[in-house]
Amino acid sequence: MFLQKIYHELGLDYICKKIEKKHKNKYDLSEILSMLLYTRVLYPGSKLSSLEDAKRLIEQPSADIHQVYHALSLLATEFNEVQADVYKRSLKLGKRDTRVVYYDLTNYFFEWEEEQGLIQYGHSKEGRPLPIVQMGLFMDKDGFPLAMCIEPGNTAETTTLKPMEELLKEKFGLSKLVVCTDGGLSSYENRKNDSVGDRAFITVQSLKKIKKPLQDWALEATGWHMSGSNEEYDISQLNPDEYYNVTFCKERWEPINMSTGEVLEQRLIVTFSFKYREYLSYVRNRQISRAQALIENFSLNQDIIDQESRFDGFYGICTDLEGSAPEIIGTLRDMNFLSVNGEGYVPTYTRIDLTNNLHGSAGFRTSYRLHIQKNIEATNRHYSGL
Repeated sequence: MFLQKIYHELGLDYICKKIEKKHKNKYDLSEILSMLLYTRVLYPGSKLSSLEDAKRLIEQPSADIHQVYHALSLLATEFNEVQADVYKRSLKLGKRDTRVVYYDLTNYFFEWEEEQGLIQYGHSKEGRPLPIVQMGLFMDKDGFPLAMCIEPGNTAETTTLKPMEELLKEKFGLSKLVVCTDGGLSSYENRKNDSVGDRAFITVQSLKKIKKPLQDWALEATGWHMSGSNEEYDISQLNPDEYYNVTFCKERWEPINMSTGEVLEQRLIVTFSFKYREYLSYVRNRQISRAQALIENFSLNQDIIDQESRFDGFYGICTDLEGSAPEIIGTLRDMNFLSVNGEGYVPTYTRIDLTNNLHGSAGFRTSYRLHIQKNIEATNRHYSGL
């Protein structure tokens, strides 16, 4: 009954009725979907086992396995509409923070060698020589699923992001996003796509793949800062035990020349941690030990090992977001107002690009000449959820 309450609050029964009316099927689609969802939570298993396990529930299933499979095919044809409707109805149950969204792609292998339909040979995350199917997933800032897609195993993962963003815009009404991805999805084309309009990007940047001058700057021992401090550090002169849990950072804007002739302005942020350096060294030493045990009559290339170790402790990300954290905090601190007795408040700060960006991300403006007291109170109530 608890799961049933959530099922109806998300309007899945109503969504099923819309699909039934459109396709005129002769079975109860909502009964099958609810059964599959309940058993997936309570007794995870195959579709056939789900049908058997559903007999342990109060409401007994009336569908057979053939109707279950047909219902899944039917739901697949309406999948984007279903997940968009679920998202919109979820907004009535609580707030969804979609200012920042996360996207990643994984894949599932099949225990046979023949390709068919979505099942195709591609880059397996587990390194298995078997055909795969891929699944992409968008999550909101709080980690709740937003939308997903199923892609053939031979699809390049970098090409899956843009169609999913278009889905969020067209079906979900979400266009103002900061898109966060890992390095596998951080193609220049994706970064360019997310650097226009109301979108922005934050993505992992492999320091091994950047140009040598930029790489030398990233790995250089000097020019490092701690958060909240303007003091500059030379990490080669520091005691690792004393600064073991400290994360240092440096950053610079770096234009990237696109194949189309366009220039992408992006900010490279590099972090360093003695703790992270120790972890990467530990992992690599274990890998070396396992490799040496397997190749007793051969030797490992020490030059390659030494080259790899240069990157221990370093981590890179790229973004087109402007303004460092200290700069944003300082700007907020300086956004002062003059109180006009009985009327409201007049802004006394100077309007700049950063204040405009802050207004845009918050959804309200404070740069008007006079702010009426009752309007400020209404805004406070809205953002406090009262």
